[in-house]
Amino acid sequence: MEKILVGYNCLQCFVEQIDKVLTLSELNEEKKIDIFLKSLKFLSEIEDFNCSPPEIARKVYEFLYNATGNSNPFKKLKEETNKIAEDVLSKLILSLSSLNLEEYVKFAVAGNIVDFGVGKSESSYNSDKLINVLQSLTININDFHIFEKNLEKCKNLLYILDNSGEAVFDKKLLEKLKESFPHMNIFTAARNDNIINDISVEDAFNMGFDSIGDVISTGYNGPGVLMEKTSKEFRGIFNKADIIVSKGQGNFETLWGEK
Repeated sequence: MEKILVGYNCLQCFVEQIDKVLTLSELNEEKKIDIFLKSLKFLSEIEDFNCSPPEIARKVYEFLYNATGNSNPFKKLKEETNKIAEDVLSKLILSLSSLNLEEYVKFAVAGNIVDFGVGKSESSYNSDKLINVLQSLTININDFHIFEKNLEKCKNLLYILDNSGEAVFDKKLLEKLKESFPHMNIFTAARNDNIINDISVEDAFNMGFDSIGDVISTGYNGPGVLMEKTSKEFRGIFNKADIIVSKGQGNFETLWGEK
């Protein structure tokens, strides 16, 4: 199965992300222009684009972090989106008469809408807008019954996190899974370090994912799971997992084709 490689739309996205980081920075106009131009030059001089988009993103962000002197420019936004997601989730739960496992799965699916890494403005997010969007969403391809059946015999579940905000919904689903299937070992995987608004291992611990099961690092600093660059520990858990839940576009782009 062919890997997903960098395309023209990816290049547009990289430029948008450069702009996003510089917009969030507290640098003066002259410095922003200087770093922006240098970033475009850096992007244009990357020799090998025969790889997945998250690997190029990792290189671009590494350059930006060094150039701006800020290795976590999305920190404030991550905290804000988590707060918004918590507010949305509490209101959603109150609005429903019954909460079964499938509803929690839908929350985790719908939570993927919260993502500042793709050039969206934080001003476009508030709890009421999100609740309206989430309540109107339907899952067109719904294999929940297969998922639930497999959970009954699952010994080890690996859940690979993606963005802030979304992770609040993921945590609620994992809490429900732990309650419903106490025999199951749950491993929550997060990014090795800060990258865009993705959940790092440190973030996962701060959010309390370790109360559900083991929190592990992918061992990779990019916004995805590039298997050849992950840690031995992660690959060991990945290979022994009976079920793997992978969230987000970056994880999809890097794991597509993996067996």
